[in-house]
Amino acid sequence: MDSGTIEIFAALICDHVHASLYGIDVTGDIRPSQEIDEAIWIDPAAPPDISLAPLTREHVLPLACTGRVAGNVR
Repeated sequence: MDSGTIEIFAALICDHVHASLYGIDVTGDIRPSQEIDEAIWIDPAAPPDISLAPLTREHVLPLACTGRVAGNVR
């Protein structure tokens, strides 16, 4: 499910990034690889006090709370 495109300024690269968010269904384990160092599950309504990119904190988590991008984990 396409949940739209977001544009936000990314401080680390000093430029704007465009992100498209999609809901997916997942079968099996989710494991980080390639350029992804770590993957954790968090409650989007009550994220822990950890460093998150502004795109994640300001757009992805609020959208996940609406259920519009939440896929199913099987």
